[in-house]
Amino acid sequence: MKKICSYFLLLVFSFVFLTSCMSSRPDVSTTEKGLAGFGKEACKGTFNEYPNNKDWHNCSGLSVTNLYGSEIISHAVYMNGKRNGSGEWAAVPHQYCQRNYKDDKYHGWQICKTNGVETREYFVNGVKSDAKAKQIQTASISKECTDLGFSKGTEKHGECILKLREIEALNKSSNSQQTKVLISDVKEKTSTADKIIGLSMMLNALNMGSNLTSQSSSKVDLICHSDCTRKGYGYSFCSSVCSY
Repeated sequence: MKKICSYFLLLVFSFVFLTSCMSSRPDVSTTEKGLAGFGKEACKGTFNEYPNNKDWHNCSGLSVTNLYGSEIISHAVYMNGKRNGSGEWAAVPHQYCQRNYKDDKYHGWQICKTNGVETREYFVNGVKSDAKAKQIQTASISKECTDLGFSKGTEKHGECILKLREIEALNKSSNSQQTKVLISDVKEKTSTADKIIGLSMMLNALNMGSNLTSQSSSKVDLICHSDCTRKGYGYSFCSSVCSY
């Protein structure tokens, strides 16, 4: 009997303790209001004012949630009361994401920066799909190689795909705009061999830790630079792929 009483008292104490902890938690609150964006006008009023959520249609709205001391912000296009199309999401101040929605679920590319580190994920009806992401990335890179002048189905086209895929993987924390400029320099070459050489030099620079910039503060490998110019590439391109 003493054991039963002790057990009962322990349960009562645990319940009181948990209740006290829960009552002391920070409030969780959400505010939703219209805010123009993504080429859409602001949704009318606040989301909670309308019993029929479908009033938020073909417009843009903002949701702000205060969750245990953190602020979570979602700005998206609404169709029939649900997020559909483009959107932005942020957990202030550490994470920012560009997202696409379909019926309130993630659908399409999600590009996030967390403490400055970029990640890309692809979702299908709210479920992350690595297979779909790889399929889309391969198709995009294949088209880029075709645009560079490599004939689809050839060995050089396949080699281009492999190199661009590696450049993309290594370049997540580098200057992507500068990469586009360098690839446009590669595109100007008439010989596929020269184009492969250019992509190889870019890839080698990334593997060596370069961010592919030619800022005055960067040091330049003179041997690399000399070899690069002998291969017919210009000063700016060679300075970028030979900087460290």
